[in-house]
Amino acid sequence: MAGRHGPHDRVIVAIGQVGKFASVASGDMVEVVRRPAGAYSVILVDGQGSGPRAKALSALLVGRAAALVRDGTRDVAVIASVHDFLLAYRNGLVSAPVDLITVDPVAGHIRLARQSFTPAALGDWTGFKPAGALSGPIGRWRVEPVATVDTPLVDGATMVVTTDGISQSGNRRGDRRSSDRRSDGWRDGGSIAGRHRRLRPRRGAGTGRRASR
Repeated sequence: MAGRHGPHDRVIVAIGQVGKFASVASGDMVEVVRRPAGAYSVILVDGQGSGPRAKALSALLVGRAAALVRDGTRDVAVIASVHDFLLAYRNGLVSAPVDLITVDPVAGHIRLARQSFTPAALGDWTGFKPAGALSGPIGRWRVEPVATVDTPLVDGATMVVTTDGISQSGNRRGDRRSSDRRSDGWRDGGSIAGRHRRLRPRRGAGTGRRASR
């Protein structure tokens, strides 16, 4: 979750994670990177599968994406470059959803570039709505175009991206109700809007620290 909150143009990056049963590591990894012109980018990669191998893959992809972001490479070009690398590295046998949020105080915009089918949402103090940006993961031979969203950076503006841990939770138990509750949550935004009012700044934001579960 990334957005602008409060009268002092404070940018807050919040990362939520829950451990996976019987797995010591997952393929989900996040890194916050500062761009040369003062903007901040949040990179989220979900390596295929779970466990140490998925985590190592995500670390590799996040590292390459972060290096490009630090050089000032545009969002869509970053994802395209990481896709080309993964395709050559694993010959189309491994895929990975990627989200790249850029908060640009100078231009006054929040940008989302992504190749992922998982839910994403835009919100403010009143609630949330689906972002509508969906595209297939990187690493495949037949890759889809990068999906993009651009929204003004105003007080309370918030963008939320997720991994398949959200979209698939409850599916293995056949719990269709959990999916229905998630859909209701994106439509009314009630529970998320209530939580994001209480967010606090993340220590180390902009230092390039990684978070993984």
